[in-house]
Amino acid sequence: NSHPTQEIMNDLENLFKLNKLDLLEKKINELINIYSNSSVLLNILGILNQKKNDLNSAIINFKLAIKIDPNFKLAINNLGNAFKNIGELEESVLNYKKAIKLDPYYAEAHSNLGVVHKELGQLHESVDCLEKAIKLKPDYFEAYSNLGNALSELGKFEKAVENHKKAIKINPNYAEAYSNLGNALGELGKFGESINSHKKALDVNPKYL
Repeated sequence: NSHPTQEIMNDLENLFKLNKLDLLEKKINELINIYSNSSVLLNILGILNQKKNDLNSAIINFKLAIKIDPNFKLAINNLGNAFKNIGELEESVLNYKKAIKLDPYYAEAHSNLGVVHKELGQLHESVDCLEKAIKLKPDYFEAYSNLGNALSELGKFEKAVENHKKAIKINPNYAEAYSNLGNALGELGKFGESINSHKKALDVNPKYL
């Protein structure tokens, strides 16, 4: 059997939730010695590397997972994230597009691609991808706020405000959306509302500055 049992996977998931990352890494490396062909374990190890900001190791492990299972869309999307985080945006675009080709209904990959298009200044493409993500996953609050940011860059501040408010309606604890909303309101000259929105971001998450 090339993959660990569901019971083992549940144990790993619990360690992740408890933020016991060193223990989790030790366990995964032990398991990889037993299940050397497990793309699932390599993908988890890559996510863990990324969480610990070891992006080069993350890229290696995601690539190994994909080598074992070339249709592993989660690992391909994660590889896109890792490339994005080291600033290799063109590489990240290629991987997100590969993930979408494997699964056109993969909302996260559409959203991630939209974010990178925005970073590359390709704003209309960004809006298209983010709208597609929302269509596929109507409660996708991050995608609404990212869409709001892309619309702001296009100078469509009223529409941006609408989308940030939709994100907040879905998840009232999403500090980033309050901050983004504050920025868009500021651009519209609604300074009182803007300040309140930034304050709300800090109420929701005091670390959000």
